[in-house]
Amino acid sequence: MKGAHKFSPSSGADLSRDRLYPGSIPLREALDGSGELSNGKLVSDSSTALARYFKRMHQRRHDNEDADLYRAAALAIKRLREQDPWDCWLWYALAERLHRKDHDVEWMLDHVEARCPRCSSQLQYEPSVSGYANAKCASSCGADQYKDRTIEILTRILDLYADTFGDIDRITLLSRE
Repeated sequence: MKGAHKFSPSSGADLSRDRLYPGSIPLREALDGSGELSNGKLVSDSSTALARYFKRMHQRRHDNEDADLYRAAALAIKRLREQDPWDCWLWYALAERLHRKDHDVEWMLDHVEARCPRCSSQLQYEPSVSGYANAKCASSCGADQYKDRTIEILTRILDLYADTFGDIDRITLLSRE
């Protein structure tokens, strides 16, 4: 993943929070994959790296290890990776899968940052009349003036989940039981 939740795309290890080279200005996030060991990457190199990140983040929040949860997460990550999603979409779909298997996953939302689905830049959030925040692209991607990406993000996550697990349709996914 990129941004505040970046980790090594090959091992899953934490990356340095320091984004400066001595005597230089802050590094810009590269979309072409360069700088992936300082800025993270949109897609980790293996499902193992993401599974290690999952386990490490769980252990930071919980005192006990949960072998059943780690096995369920690793299996779901492997299946989700077959669709070749960005790590952030995979993380959200993984949280939904584990939630539906009765695991506590609310903590997972603190360890992911959605990106613009068009250009992968950061998002800005603005309140809406519905009470839910609208995710807007922080850069100037696309020709539309509003830059709202909320529906695109939800669609990507729902499609990834439904295409991977097939045990539930998109309409059912939107409902909370």
